[in-house]
Amino acid sequence: MNLVIKKPFDAVAAASLLKTGVDVNETSFVNDTALLKAASASSPDAVKFLLAHGAKVNLVNYSEVSALMNGASLQSGDDALAIVTALVVAGADVNLRARDGSTALSLARKNINIRAADVLLKAGAKDDSKTQSQASKPTPTPSSSTLYDFIDPNFANSYSDTKLMALVGKKPFDAAVAASLIKSGEKVNAVGLFDETALMRAATASSPEAVKFLIANGAKVNLVNVSNRSALMKGASLSSGDDALAIVTALVAAGANVNLEGANGVTALSLARENSNLRAANVLIKAGATDTSSTQSATPKAASKPSSSSTTTSLDNSKLMNAAIKKPFDAVAATALLKKGENVNATNFAGETALMMAASISSPEAVQWLLANGAKVNLVDASGQSALMNGAALSSGNDALAIVTALVAAGAGVNLKNKNGETSLSLARKNINMRAADVLIKAGAKDDKNYVPYFV
Repeated sequence: MNLVIKKPFDAVAAASLLKTGVDVNETSFVNDTALLKAASASSPDAVKFLLAHGAKVNLVNYSEVSALMNGASLQSGDDALAIVTALVVAGADVNLRARDGSTALSLARKNINIRAADVLLKAGAKDDSKTQSQASKPTPTPSSSTLYDFIDPNFANSYSDTKLMALVGKKPFDAAVAASLIKSGEKVNAVGLFDETALMRAATASSPEAVKFLIANGAKVNLVNVSNRSALMKGASLSSGDDALAIVTALVAAGANVNLEGANGVTALSLARENSNLRAANVLIKAGATDTSSTQSATPKAASKPSSSSTTTSLDNSKLMNAAIKKPFDAVAATALLKKGENVNATNFAGETALMMAASISSPEAVQWLLANGAKVNLVDASGQSALMNGAALSSGNDALAIVTALVAAGAGVNLKNKNGETSLSLARKNINMRAADVLIKAGAKDDKNYVPYFV
């Protein structure tokens, strides 16, 4: 069950577990099965693997929720559609009801999973219109054109957000559903919790597609929330990367005020710099953002290197550490920080280095860049944990394997122990990271004969 909720799904490790005698239909204390968990984790690969290996498709948990209901409850997207389709093809009962009366169709509609709802209707799901806001209206024969009828255009959820606000925060962004919501009367500039708009939500969610859609459909670009922060400030606060750059560029092109000040005097430019979003900072400066910093520049200057104290945050992480834990990793921004005097082996209050952090957040690109730029591979934190241990403790997958392989190749000590007596090999096994364990054993890791498989 733990394995199927980890991404990317490792079919080799799953097959290995089944060969040891693990029951594919084993239930947890709340009667969840691996199939139910895989569906709720939005993992079509795991769902298809389990179905192919005998998973019973209509088992339900304590709440009488099935795997199909879990899949139908996902945000609209290709994975959700693949899961619902696979379960329907495998014989999932499309009209099962949960303890609270929900069906797969009602859950798909509730979560604006329109394409999944269409699959369910075609598979014979009963259209229970009595629970919809249009219950008093005649119910037409279900079709793709009537799937939006359940939408109350300005319905606010428990977070006081409209459905459009909820939709723009989901990936991949579904422009067809968003257009339908607007056509049905949803206000593109409606204000939700903390006075935020759909545009602010889209920028925060790092969705350039949603940002561009909203701008094209009349979103006001300079509205601010209760902290006086605009959508541009939200975009500038993102980790550096193509999406962040696209969002900031689109908002600037749409007339966003680059010199608005939020609470505490922050601006889009100061937020971009604080988050090592140097490319966005360059866009802002070219658009006229006022540079209030006398010590920083979007383009590094060889003549001015900051002192060690100016390279730390309130959490005592260096700016390079912060850059190393952001995805996608921005090598250009990291290189600029090194040129400004950042120490690649600096430690924070917990004794962690950028390399340890990059390994722990499963970023092989950052790990490889740091190793190439002088990161010491065998430093340990306050708990005795090394970067290799962090990599070995990841869920099994290509990133975890790449990290462990790179660290071993760089000379990482495969038999180091942390203060709990754990080694990289024991951590890899504990987390069912079997391919990493294989790399470690081949590199000379001592095999603990008292090891007990961690199957839950």
